[in-house]
Amino acid sequence: MFDAGLDDRQERRLVLVQNERLKLAAASLDRLFTAYVVAGFIAPITSLSSTGSLASLTPKIGVSTMVWILAALILHWIARQLLGRLGI
Repeated sequence: MFDAGLDDRQERRLVLVQNERLKLAAASLDRLFTAYVVAGFIAPITSLSSTGSLASLTPKIGVSTMVWILAALILHWIARQLLGRLGI
């Protein structure tokens, strides 16, 4: 009987450790998501606003921004999937 309680505690500990690792991974992906949004969206907008003209907006910048935003959304989706795997 005592051994069964010990096994339950060990199993619960393993679940808690697994949960914390998943949360850490999801948080890291979320920070990377934020960096991608800054690099792909906020930085080009700031750069364009400093010139005062939208003439410097090129298709290359637009495509680059879309790729960064898409990559950020994929990272965010992966982080959400990780959090969905949390144990009870």
